[in-house]
Amino acid sequence: MISLIAAYGKKREIGLNNNLLWHIPADLKNFVKYTKGKPIIVGRKTFESFKSPLPGREHLVLTTNEDYKYEHEQVKIFNSVQDIMSYVEEKSFPEVVVCGGAKIYDLFFPFCDLLYLSEIEWSGEADTYFTNYDLAGFEVAEQKVYEETEKTPKWTFKIYKKHS
Repeated sequence: MISLIAAYGKKREIGLNNNLLWHIPADLKNFVKYTKGKPIIVGRKTFESFKSPLPGREHLVLTTNEDYKYEHEQVKIFNSVQDIMSYVEEKSFPEVVVCGGAKIYDLFFPFCDLLYLSEIEWSGEADTYFTNYDLAGFEVAEQKVYEETEKTPKWTFKIYKKHS
């Protein structure tokens, strides 16, 4: 199963200068909850935005740079969607989570059966956006609203499942 996890603002903002736009501890906990112990698919730029590989996750990094290397037991480099999909199929992972960036979401969305989406009540400067995908084939399986606090905006976490 391929799933996707993302957090985006009112105008579908997801990043600026290869950084997150907000710090919401509960959203980060959700990220850990739904990715820990699972392989994650990330683009090279997103991967490089991590200080180091995220613990407890195999990183499947997609890049068009065929010379890109990263020596770490938790990191595998791929140069095509097909290569990643073949690897995922070969390994028979129960779930693989697509974690961005924007181009990676676009490439893998058609394969997704499950979406973990944080809709943040925030709007501001960004240079990267989450596509407004057609969710007609999905239904909301779970939803939780988080109220605004002194340090965080209001946001809603939704899990969408593809119709069978």
